[in-house]
Amino acid sequence: MRGRWSFPPPVVLGLWVLLGVSLAFHLLWLIRFRHSSLTEWDEAGYIQIAVLDRVGLAHDGLIGLARAVLHQPGEAPLVPFLAVPVYLVAGTGVFQSLFVLPLLSTVLVLATYGLARRLMSPAWSLLAALAVAGLPAVIDYTRLFHFAVPATTFATLALWALLGSDGMRRRGPMLAAGVFVALMVLSRTMTLAYLPGFALAAGVQLVGRRDLPARAANLGLASLLAAAVAATWYAPNAGSVRSYLVDAGYGASSGSFGASHPVISFAYWSKELNLVVQQLYGPLALVVAACLLAGIASVLVTGAYRRCSSHRCLAALALAVFVVEGYLVLTSSSNEGTAFALPWLPALVVLAVGGAARARPAALQPALAVLLASAAVLGIAMKSGFAPALARAHSVPVPLLDDVPILDGRGIIQKEVAGAGYPIGDPTEPLPAMHRRWLPVARRVTEYVVARADRMKVSPEVLVAMDDGLMSNTRFRLAAALSSGRYLPVGTLTAAEGGDRTGAYATKLRESGATTLVTAPAAPGAAHTVNQENVAAAASAVGFRPARSFTLPDGRRLEVWWRGRG
Repeated sequence: MRGRWSFPPPVVLGLWVLLGVSLAFHLLWLIRFRHSSLTEWDEAGYIQIAVLDRVGLAHDGLIGLARAVLHQPGEAPLVPFLAVPVYLVAGTGVFQSLFVLPLLSTVLVLATYGLARRLMSPAWSLLAALAVAGLPAVIDYTRLFHFAVPATTFATLALWALLGSDGMRRRGPMLAAGVFVALMVLSRTMTLAYLPGFALAAGVQLVGRRDLPARAANLGLASLLAAAVAATWYAPNAGSVRSYLVDAGYGASSGSFGASHPVISFAYWSKELNLVVQQLYGPLALVVAACLLAGIASVLVTGAYRRCSSHRCLAALALAVFVVEGYLVLTSSSNEGTAFALPWLPALVVLAVGGAARARPAALQPALAVLLASAAVLGIAMKSGFAPALARAHSVPVPLLDDVPILDGRGIIQKEVAGAGYPIGDPTEPLPAMHRRWLPVARRVTEYVVARADRMKVSPEVLVAMDDGLMSNTRFRLAAALSSGRYLPVGTLTAAEGGDRTGAYATKLRESGATTLVTAPAAPGAAHTVNQENVAAAASAVGFRPARSFTLPDGRRLEVWWRGRG
């Protein structure tokens, strides 16, 4: 048996058990908690893209699928595209979409093990894989149709391939690294910000190497391959991606996604640290920090930094510059995003485990290993849906940081529903049955709007003017894609400009060209940002008339207004 494996069989068994348990862990949670077809705000938009990809395949075959994928502007296309094979097997729907993510998350755990093997022994590498499997942000975003985990998976695979290229001497791993980098940026557009980090990591691999022309040639080929693969979508959509990323990260709308601080302030440099701690949760963040400090102390005490020429040392340095570049580039933007740091957190965890593996005195090593494993198992148990004592939210205030979560077994979908003012029940129980009715109501609304527009031979365009966290514009777009197989333009009518006045609303309605307006009283617990009386007066003034009412799951009445003849 030992001749078959290059590392001890117990570690192989442990790795396969971890991968199997990780996959089953997420699938079981999805089956228990996500059958409601209720979606998170961004998630609804992403699933809508996947549904329209499937529609393109159904109507025009592979050409229609390619057209739908390559001409999808703004949002990266890979994850919705990966949902199409699932739809072909299991049917098209919200619940079916979710099963793409556990598969990619399982690959992420495997890739973390492979990446760690470039630096340390099999046993320590297995511990790194366990730590990433138990990382709360990885668990949460595996259970949501979001782009964070896929981007993280491909970033980790790219680092694994890069560090396995023997300083870029081996062409195969370098070409694989190029493909994985391309898949990363095709998974999430904001990961373009990490390309300099990959360039720096590659540069570190050239330190002290011979045959630089041959190695540089492999780097060039890998870069060209990455650019060619990514260009299949970025070339026709460069304008929309550029305007979206620049404006959301540094432009006029960046303030809507996070606070801006002076460069010389502590808040500016600690903002991303605070977000990372929020994603790790307190126990794992504390242990990771302790392991990193132990590793740094060991390097300083032994003077290892003066002779950093070994493969493992250069590999660790490459991961370090990748993490630092990721931290700095996110620090430069006021857009806090959703799990923007996740693609470099596995590399950070690997560095932390590497620090524990070389901690001095040696007696510290098993203690740190136990703490790491305990924090990872705590994360898994907390997010399992079967541990009530660990599932209830608990946080502690930390000086210079926000309240740091210690325990919280709720998934992101549960947090969003609770944040919108609706009941979620016990965190270890599925959402109340009421929440199964939101998407069906949205589908009935969009079916009515599309059918009426078709009868009138006009192109429907909808504005939503309601304070409701569960009936947003993205939910209506998803409902239209599911019910009619069409993209329905749905925007929002807000009082952000011109004030909360009838005249301001009337001006926006008149300039919008919308055919349909959707209104409803504010949801319980929602902030009142839209004055329904002023909206109704403005709608009447510019030619909108009430056309049909629908009853929302909580009993409120949703009103559909129509402008124009009929």
